[in-house]
Amino acid sequence: GSRRRQPTSRDAWLASTTDGARALAAPDAREGSKELAVAGDFSSFLARPEIAARYERTDAGAIVFADEGALAATVAVFATELTRELGAAARALARYVDDLEAELAAADEGAVLLRSQLVDAERDAEARTSVADAEATRAR
Repeated sequence: GSRRRQPTSRDAWLASTTDGARALAAPDAREGSKELAVAGDFSSFLARPEIAARYERTDAGAIVFADEGALAATVAVFATELTRELGAAARALARYVDDLEAELAAADEGAVLLRSQLVDAERDAEARTSVADAEATRAR
């Protein structure tokens, strides 16, 4: 497992945050759920055993990577996985939209056919009325 070590002044400096970094570290629920969802996903990602082996945790709970490269590699793995998931979701959404467009096109074709049948029926009714009127006029 990970060995615990005492924080150094560098650790203390890294643990101090600006307002911007604090907002990223603890997203505000009022700002929207997307940041909270990604932060939760990242926390779960960091807890995976193969990822947890990449860093150490101090007694204070700070996560410390060996160097910037180790941190960058870990973030890159997370970003790649997240991008793949988003890509899969986007493709699924595109398929759904295609299905809806096909259903809409079929419904439009059906509506056009019904309108055509209605026009034909109206013409047929007008023709019958004209014939009936003509026969009534002849009968007088």
